Amino acid sequence: MFQATMPPRSGDTHTPTTSTTHAPARRARPLYFGPSHPLAQIARRHCRTHHTEPQPTRQVGQVACGACWEHAIRTDERFAVECDLDEEPAVPADHIDEIAVAYAVTGRPVTLTKAEREAAIRLLGDRQVPVKRISRLLRVNLRTVIHTLCTPLNAPDPSAADQTPAPWSTTP
Repeated sequence: MFQATMPPRSGDTHTPTTSTTHAPARRARPLYFGPSHPLAQIARRHCRTHHTEPQPTRQVGQVACGACWEHAIRTDERFAVECDLDEEPAVPADHIDEIAVAYAVTGRPVTLTKAEREAAIRLLGDRQVPVKRISRLLRVNLRTVIHTLCTPLNAPDPSAADQTPAPWSTTP
């Protein structure tokens, strides 16, 4: 809260007034080191088992203390290096994460691949959801929704040019 003191005007005999203004509201962002972090359960378990007092220090993201977060992250990294794991597992381009699709059709903001977005559009279309509502739920262009619903499921992608020459072609 900001407080500004107004200076007295000439001829005023009363004390200065104070005006109070509020800072602009900021949108709350989800905590990165919060309960939804992939290592949150490991950090919480380590914090509960290695500290005798109820809450050892200020908890980061309402999960664990900073030292336990660091332990969980370093242990995870060490395991990945020792086992020669990739940072991100290789996923085929046409793979559909059904959980991400389920989140998307309920209106949760998730990042979808092209295949997942098409699956979500088709699922909502099968449920007889109006196209405008599908567009709003999935945060996609209305034309994308209509195009996806009007295109047969196994139709070739029109953006991929057919590389086979026409039979009447004169190329050697």
